[in-house]
Amino acid sequence: MMDQLTRRHFAALAKQYGGLLHLRLGKVHTFAVSMPEYTQQVLQAQDAAFSHRPATIATTDLTYHRADMVFTRYGPFWRQMHKLCVMKPFSRRRPGTWLAVRDESAALVRAKARRSGETVNLGDLIFNLSMNVTFRAAFGAEATGDGDGRKQDEFIAIMQEFSKLFGVFSIGYFIPWLGWADPQGINVRLPRRVHRQDHRRAHKKRQEP
Repeated sequence: MMDQLTRRHFAALAKQYGGLLHLRLGKVHTFAVSMPEYTQQVLQAQDAAFSHRPATIATTDLTYHRADMVFTRYGPFWRQMHKLCVMKPFSRRRPGTWLAVRDESAALVRAKARRSGETVNLGDLIFNLSMNVTFRAAFGAEATGDGDGRKQDEFIAIMQEFSKLFGVFSIGYFIPWLGWADPQGINVRLPRRVHRQDHRRAHKKRQEP
């Protein structure tokens, strides 16, 4: 079940056992929701109760104990973070944000049109779209110019590495006493990534007036 098509395995289990499954994955209790009416309850009606994301080793280390908006628990801190994002980088009154969405969406369509008849990795295209929009919303439309192209490439590379580390399977998360078994090398990759992150933050702070 831990391959790239996990959703298909869950769908097969749902056909056999029903649309609400309780799975025991080591020490982790997991519910797989497949029925539309149950999904609506989880994602809409009872969203606040189910909004917490699991605190894996990767999310805890890379987000400094979940000090971000994606993985932090719902509460005053999350609401303040959400308010700042809505009012500042993703504000409806900030034309640059929506210009970035239109420009990058058009670029995505053109990229797909140029490869008409070929097989494309839609996941990569959507990921790049999201990263480009986020970068321009956070740093401004001018940040995509030649002078800042290297910064944008570095930003996207960091996000790609984060995505891989967030999604990697760690047996220690499900069975703690087997945490020494690290076939994905996450126990080595995480400290290196956090160290580079801390070094970059310290360098940036020294450059500030």
